[in-house]
Amino acid sequence: MKTEEFKGFTNHETYLVSKEVLNGEAITKQLDAYSAELVVETLLAMNSELCLDYAMAYLQDVDYAQLADKVNEQLSLTADA
Repeated sequence: MKTEEFKGFTNHETYLVSKEVLNGEAITKQLDAYSAELVVETLLAMNSELCLDYAMAYLQDVDYAQLADKVNEQLSLTADA
């Protein structure tokens, strides 16, 4: 896995999934480091060709643990409100 940081994320792939796939999605459960299924399901619902593009180019390098921490933090903030 690449370790070059990008805009506060582990890498460019993790940043893009956070911004382009998970941003604005109504996530109702905590994620874990193995949350690739949610990302794939979301991409398929958006556009199957886009899903394939992401799968081939980015998903193997996404830091799912970092995404899980980010989503879980947001869920915690929402629950506290």
